[in-house]
Amino acid sequence: MLDRVLHSRENIMRNGIRGFSLIEVLIATTIVVVALAGLAQVFVIASAASHGSKARTVATILALEKLEELLAFDEGIGGGADFIDARGQRLESGGSPPQGTAYVRRWVVEPVPGSAHDAAVLQVWVTLSTGETETVRLVGVKPRRLP
Repeated sequence: MLDRVLHSRENIMRNGIRGFSLIEVLIATTIVVVALAGLAQVFVIASAASHGSKARTVATILALEKLEELLAFDEGIGGGADFIDARGQRLESGGSPPQGTAYVRRWVVEPVPGSAHDAAVLQVWVTLSTGETETVRLVGVKPRRLP
């Protein structure tokens, strides 16, 4: 039996068939680890981009809701502010932001300068209060209501 094992080992050595050396295994392992580390960074970057995109989308929806509200009702000239949490629920108006504020929404209604009609310019800003300095701004024009 020992003869057979030695004989097969000699055949393997003669034919050039052999296993991987320790150096080859270490190099292959290093390449795999570096590739996985790079892939992990891609996931982190994608997650951050997804979160930022969601926040901007919510801010845009909040600005659009307020702009539609200002267009629908005759609130006259003026402005205001309110505070909204991360779920899009309104917290309070005016003053300083309460605890849990994720978005600060401000608006102003101004007459169109030099307009012969009672048209007004509506501007709505929604600022992310999560440490980012991004602001979504929407502008609309409200014509005079016809009798």
